[in-house]
Amino acid sequence: KPGDRKVPVVLQQSLKETEQEQETFILPGFDLELALSRMGGNLNAYKKTLAKVAVAEADAIERLQQHLEAGEKENAIRVAHTLKGVFGNLGENKLYKLSSQLEQVLIDDGEDWPKPLIDEIKMTLKDAMNRIHTALQNNEVVQANTISNGDIVAALQKVLTRIEDFDSTAEEAVDDLLAQVGQDKTLAISLEQLQTHLGSYDFDSALSLVSDIIKTHQV
Repeated sequence: KPGDRKVPVVLQQSLKETEQEQETFILPGFDLELALSRMGGNLNAYKKTLAKVAVAEADAIERLQQHLEAGEKENAIRVAHTLKGVFGNLGENKLYKLSSQLEQVLIDDGEDWPKPLIDEIKMTLKDAMNRIHTALQNNEVVQANTISNGDIVAALQKVLTRIEDFDSTAEEAVDDLLAQVGQDKTLAISLEQLQTHLGSYDFDSALSLVSDIIKTHQV
């Protein structure tokens, strides 16, 4: 019966691992549960998005002010709109609300500059960027301090099982492990080759490579 169907063991394992990862990733002021729900629960994708945003939007308010000084109101509105969309998706609700307000004020108020609002957003954005950088750095430290040969073998055995089951999350699991290997260049190169095999659906080569890596790291 449909109502009696059980969640596959591999999926249960994947969900449990995701929950554990979320518990170790702390980002104050962001609604992680809401943001991750928009990304299918993919924490790795969320962190990659944070890293990109930290670079792309760090100077957003400076760009907005330059557009206003140049009389380029439409471009300024676009910057505010982008901030609204980006931080709404990331779950930073305060910045989302302030950016929404700024966008509407720029649309409604002709050539007037809402300087107090712009200054508040500039401070809030700077604070959000600091929180993002801290969270990503702390997460890297946690991963670097916890990875060991035993952890590597355990993670690769899970990857092996997922490949055998044709589980599409195998590649994401390799991505997560690659982010944790630190200075182990040999392992990093092997994992990158594994990503290539998985990306080209060469599962036989992937299974063979995973088995070889496991043998190398077993004590």
